[in-house]
Amino acid sequence: MPVKQTIPSRYINRADLSALLTSLFGSNFAVKVLEDSYGLIIPRELSDTEIAGITRPQ
Repeated sequence: MPVKQTIPSRYINRADLSALLTSLFGSNFAVKVLEDSYGLIIPRELSDTEIAGITRPQ
């Protein structure tokens, strides 16, 4: 069953996020751009390590 996850968008490039999600889930995901975050519908939550891997330095 898909899960909803919200992650902050401030230091994450959407193209990098899409590439990660595609590599993990193929086309089985949805991304909604919110005011200051991304709303994800994905098969499982992303780990902190996966998110850190696409986060730009602050």
